[in-house]
Amino acid sequence: MDHVWKFRRRTMLSGIASMMMARAAPALASTNSTMLAGKPKPSHVTRQLQLGEFMELSKFATAQQQLDAKTGSHILTSLSLDPAVRDRLVPLFEQVQQAIASGSTDPMDFMLRHNHSLDVFREIIRCWYTGIRWVDGKPLIFGYFDALMFRAVDGIRNIPATCGGTLNYWSDPPQG
Repeated sequence: MDHVWKFRRRTMLSGIASMMMARAAPALASTNSTMLAGKPKPSHVTRQLQLGEFMELSKFATAQQQLDAKTGSHILTSLSLDPAVRDRLVPLFEQVQQAIASGSTDPMDFMLRHNHSLDVFREIIRCWYTGIRWVDGKPLIFGYFDALMFRAVDGIRNIPATCGGTLNYWSDPPQG
């Protein structure tokens, strides 16, 4: 075998672009055929949830008023990558707005009444509290140190995965 394959950046990028186009082709084809047929999609499918709306939804879901918009933007982007979740965000936001307008401020009550949206609602809460979203079995970390689960121990203890002192600082007995 005298032929040796050489790995080149251009070859890799063209391969990635080809895979992306192949993956997007069915979605593009269905969109074009729908547009050509003159059948408009329902408004909640075509409209994407805006960051301000997502932050309102998140504040209701987590019962926290102080949420970081940058982290919220990362969470919204990661949720929007999944079409099954993305298409349900606007209806969920509208349901939350109706619940708030009717005087409901309890996320647990909302989840019990709208169990068809429970998985998306819980995924939003999970993202905010852990700072991680699992996509295809891999963690997508977008706000680990700003995760809500660490607010309970803020200033008391180090966030896991950060060092509390020098090497083996914990092995010596406490002074005093």
